[in-house]
Amino acid sequence: MPGIRLAAFFVAALCAGEAAAQNDRPRPSFDCTGVEHRVHMTICNSQDLSELDRDLARYVLALKTVLGDEAVRALDAGQVAWERARDRQCNRVIGEIDPDGPVYRCLMAMYRARLVQLAQQNDRLRGGRGRPISGYYRFVDKGVSGEMWVIGWPEQTVTVMIDTLTLPDAPTCAFRMETVGEGNRVEGFSQSAPECRVSITFEGRAASVESANCAAVCVLNGRIDGVYRR
Repeated sequence: MPGIRLAAFFVAALCAGEAAAQNDRPRPSFDCTGVEHRVHMTICNSQDLSELDRDLARYVLALKTVLGDEAVRALDAGQVAWERARDRQCNRVIGEIDPDGPVYRCLMAMYRARLVQLAQQNDRLRGGRGRPISGYYRFVDKGVSGEMWVIGWPEQTVTVMIDTLTLPDAPTCAFRMETVGEGNRVEGFSQSAPECRVSITFEGRAASVESANCAAVCVLNGRIDGVYRR
């Protein structure tokens, strides 16, 4: 009997641990219960996409706080149209819904582009209050290709996402930070590796990225440092 009780205790503890892990997993802005659409399934099965989906829902709500009634209605209509385009375009992509498959890549591109689009709308609303830095930036230099998305929020926080690929061995880097900044310089640390510190200086349509202790967000000798341009 003691052995049975002990075994039952371990089973209960294991189930509790699995439940806690599921509860800690990032969820998108919609309910994933019973989803069958391959776009929604891909979002629900991806931590990155779930986070971006929540980001987008949060950005729409934040933007509404600085818009008039007519602009809010236009934003809602635009968001509905974007969601239909997302489902149509990414659902017709041929391929599996694996974590790094074509549907995933289609959704990543669409979510990031939409966030930048809304952030640039917010920059225009702010007018002369601070230099607009939101945008999509490209970096190509000495065998390294990179992309950076800078998203300024209405509350003056900034989200930065960087992906790079270095040839010939194709080491990659995936960096994301949330920080507070305004003007021509932002600094912060990686969301997944706090020891990875990054500073970005903006000048015109260029952004200079400098990093320190970022091996944890890169594979092999990948790097994110360099000048990115819009």
